[in-house]
Amino acid sequence: TVSATASDNISVSGVTFYRGTTTIGVEDTSSPYSVSWDTTSVADGTYSLTAVARDAAGNRATSSAVSVTLDKTAPVISGVATSTMKNSAGVEFLTNEASTSTLEYGPSPSFGSSVVSNSLSTNHSYTVSNLDDGTAYYFKITVSDALGNSTSTSQDIIATTTAQSRSSGGGGGGSSSRVQTTQSTSQTPAVPSSSVATNTVPPRPSIGQTGQAVVQLQQMLVEKGFLVIPPGVAPGYFGPLTNAAYNAFIASNQSSAPTAPTSPVPSTTFSRTLSTGSSGADVKELQKFLNAKGFTVSSSGVGSPGNETTYFGLNTRNALIRYQQSRGIVPASGLFGPITRAAVISGR
Repeated sequence: TVSATASDNISVSGVTFYRGTTTIGVEDTSSPYSVSWDTTSVADGTYSLTAVARDAAGNRATSSAVSVTLDKTAPVISGVATSTMKNSAGVEFLTNEASTSTLEYGPSPSFGSSVVSNSLSTNHSYTVSNLDDGTAYYFKITVSDALGNSTSTSQDIIATTTAQSRSSGGGGGGSSSRVQTTQSTSQTPAVPSSSVATNTVPPRPSIGQTGQAVVQLQQMLVEKGFLVIPPGVAPGYFGPLTNAAYNAFIASNQSSAPTAPTSPVPSTTFSRTLSTGSSGADVKELQKFLNAKGFTVSSSGVGSPGNETTYFGLNTRNALIRYQQSRGIVPASGLFGPITRAAVISGR
C-alpha cells in the first residue's frame, strides 16, 4: 500500500499515485489517501514514487519522490558441500545474497530435526551430531532474504559410516532422495572386476549427465568400494553423490602417488588457528600447500590448483583431514592448530 497526506485551503478533490510516469491504480478521492500497488507483473528494481493532489479548481501539487526498491526474488542456493565423520555430518552452501537459513534433517523424508541461523550471510555452514552410524539421512535447506523471499532445496548427500567413509547414491531427481550407507569391514576395497586399471582416471561427466558412460563409471566406483547405489535407484545419472564418489576415487589415486617435495613454509605465513568459516590470505596459502602436497581441496573449480580461495570451507577441512591422517596427527579433525601448523611450516 502506498499512502500520502494532502491539504488545500478549501478541499482536496483527489490524489493520484505514480511510479515514474505510470499511474498506480485509480485516483483516491477521500482521505486518508492511499492505493494498493500490485507488483505481481513489476520487475525487481528501484522505482521513484510520487503523489499528485488536485483541488476542484484544477490546481495540482506533486509530492517529493520516494525511492522504493522492489525485491520479489528468492535467494539462489549453490555450492552445496558435505563432510561425514563418525556420528556427525557437515553441510555448507552459498547464497547469492545475504540470507538466514534452516537445515532440516532426519532418517526419513519427514526429517524431525533442524538447526537455524538467523544471521544474514552468503556463506552458510552447519555441523549436525548425534547421528546413527550406517543410517540413511535426508536433509532440506531453506533460505530467506531480508525481505522474506524464501526458497528450499533438498539434496541426498548426508551419510555417516563408522569405518572408512564412502560416498553413496547416484544423485537423484526427486525433491528428497534416499541415501544408503554401508559399514565397511575392511579398510581396503575389494579387488575390482572392472577392466579399468586402479590408476586410470576416467573423465568426469557433467552434473546431470546420463547415459552408458555414467553407468560404466558408477559400476567401477561400486566395484572399488567408493559408491553404493540404493535399491530402487536406477544407475546412469551423474548426481552429487556420484560426483562425491568420483572425488574420493581421485583423492585415493592422488594420495597413493608420490608428490614432489615442497619447501618449508615461512612461519610468518601461518600465525593463527584456522577452522571452518575462517577467511584470509593464510587460508589461501594453506589451500596452495595442500594442493601441492596432493591433498587437493577440489579437483576442479573453486579450490582446485590455481583457483585457491581465501575461505576455509568443508572442502578445505576434508583435504586437511587427509593431510593430518597421512602425517599421523591426532586427532585428525580438520582444525589447523599448533601441531598441524608446525608440520606445514616444516614443509613435511
